[in-house]
Amino acid sequence: MASGMGRGGGTGPTDGDDALVGALRQVVVGYGPHAPGDPVALRSALRLTCPDLPVAEAALLVAVARSGVVEDAGAVARRGGRPDREAAVRAVRGSSADLPVVDVRRALVAFGTVLGLDWEVRDVEPDARPEPGEPAPATPARGVAHSEPTVDVPRATLVEMLRPTSAGSIPGEPGPTSAGPGVERSSPTVERPRPTAAELRPAVGRPSPSGGGRISWDERTRPTRRPAPAPAPTRRRGPWIVAAVLVVLVVGAVAVLVAVLRGADDARPAAAPDRFAPDQVALRYRALGADLLAGALRCADLGSGPGLAEVVTCDFGGWALVLTEYETADGLRDVRDLLLSPRPESARSASRTAPGAAFLMDQDRDGTTRVYWDVESPRPVSAVASTTALTMAELVEAFDDRGFTALQRPPQPGAPFDSPALWEFASGLVTNAGGTCTPRPTKDAYATAAEQVDCDFAGGAEASYVLFADPQDLAGERAGHVSPLETVPNTHRTGSYGSDAVFADYVLAADGEAYVYYDRGDLATFALVWQDGQPLEQVRAFWEQNHG
Repeated sequence: MASGMGRGGGTGPTDGDDALVGALRQVVVGYGPHAPGDPVALRSALRLTCPDLPVAEAALLVAVARSGVVEDAGAVARRGGRPDREAAVRAVRGSSADLPVVDVRRALVAFGTVLGLDWEVRDVEPDARPEPGEPAPATPARGVAHSEPTVDVPRATLVEMLRPTSAGSIPGEPGPTSAGPGVERSSPTVERPRPTAAELRPAVGRPSPSGGGRISWDERTRPTRRPAPAPAPTRRRGPWIVAAVLVVLVVGAVAVLVAVLRGADDARPAAAPDRFAPDQVALRYRALGADLLAGALRCADLGSGPGLAEVVTCDFGGWALVLTEYETADGLRDVRDLLLSPRPESARSASRTAPGAAFLMDQDRDGTTRVYWDVESPRPVSAVASTTALTMAELVEAFDDRGFTALQRPPQPGAPFDSPALWEFASGLVTNAGGTCTPRPTKDAYATAAEQVDCDFAGGAEASYVLFADPQDLAGERAGHVSPLETVPNTHRTGSYGSDAVFADYVLAADGEAYVYYDRGDLATFALVWQDGQPLEQVRAFWEQNHG
């Protein structure tokens, strides 16, 4: 092991390489905090958002994402730990051995800066020592505690950067049990002065202060002797008196202690509110929704950057929200134009703009879903939610719960379709012919289907759309329609309408109905179209005119 590099030494998030950090931040702005860990999404996002980034630098970031260390490090951080940087270096070079160690470290530091990963440097191997000029990881001084992450959401910042509290005295919170250094506390005691002999004498025969000698009595005041009264029976009151005195002493001590502590609390300055507590963040971004952060678990500061006044991420458990305040409305419009531009990876998308506001919902073929909305006044702010854990319908429902009123969002494209791939396949015919679709969760017609949706069209046409999880299942389905066993003679026709896209039409002898079959191998999807009692030519024309 390298000398001086023990377990527990570490490096916190640093600024890293400016070009790599800036590129990753722009990816987070446009595509959410999950995109940097997905090599396919990262490659596409870098190409669209960072065209000036050198090819070698982009390839470096994609190689790190492809190794899986970014997602693994995020999982460690969410459990409250610190990912091992040198183990990550070895993992990346295990799949991309040609990458220099120093470049891999640069990329890991950049990912750490943008995603809030607090890399720990453990046992740098001899062949992985820091390159010349690279600072060695710092070893913490004895007794210095490392702070553990308290927010388990990705820390990301926006475009060249789309940019809790010290506890105060809480009303009703128990106060401290000691008064602090230098303050002595004692239980109050009640002292009663011992009576003097003079005080016990009767006032009448007391000598004058100026007189001396013996006492002389006036005849009118001379006491007469009376028989002494019989002594009253004595009571044993001693224990009760002692108990009562103890109670009085304890109550008095508590009262004094409470008064002292209350005075100490009153003298202590009130702590400032936590700027990044969800309720405080919600106040600053309330133009994005009256219930913007309802259900948020926690929020975290992601800093600021050129053109960005502030970036905050808030965790909702299954998804995260990135909130950004821009220095100018023009800065917001630049980001809006970028995000609303068509993307080749998108399987379905819908957007709407209004004066001073915009909305976008978008889903990639890999299932990554984003919802973005913004307003230009009273301050230019935006929100973007991104997740692979929810369907588009679920994320759009979460948006609806935020209470955004600056504009009315458009309908979700293909709402009955959970899979973006199946909707991409069906959208042409369903949109052009105005189909009404219903999911069939039982998959009773196709037992091995991952998803099935049935649609009805004006004029009586019907269609079933099916997605297979296993492409081999599609291969078997295709073979059965390209070469059907029992068809009416001279009614069978096959062909292709694109790369790995096959169609076939025929009249089935068993029921006399005409069918059109078509599929897409790259999406593992197929559809069967028919129209009860209509000739094959009419069913075929319906499909050819509308399937797109």
